[in-house]
Amino acid sequence: MASLALSRQYEMREMTCGNCGIVFWAPEFFMYEREKTKKNWYCPNGHCRIFSESEGDRLRRELEQEKQRTAMERQLRIDTEARLLRETKAHKRTVKRINAGVCPHCHRTFQQLARHMECKHGEILKGQTQ
Repeated sequence: MASLALSRQYEMREMTCGNCGIVFWAPEFFMYEREKTKKNWYCPNGHCRIFSESEGDRLRRELEQEKQRTAMERQLRIDTEARLLRETKAHKRTVKRINAGVCPHCHRTFQQLARHMECKHGEILKGQTQ
């Protein structure tokens, strides 16, 4: 009668226990399954080990955080540009009214706006220069 010998080959992963520091090897398929399911396992000295986050999960989380940060920065830029445009338009409108002789404080029209500003609103002009 002939004897039959079976052999299996596994890819192995080198591991180090975080508690005791022992270096050991475990089958790759086992470690892959534990990373995926987040189930616990034990080092040869009996210390409970667990993968809290797989490399893929960590990369997906970092990618999602980067997408959110980029979206927030984009929205902030859009809001800032819109505010700048509104303020620029308001400034141009005010300058145009002043050039047309409209007082920016009392909204009356004057032929000599500079003289009116100095006579009637001099205290405001002095406060702006200080």
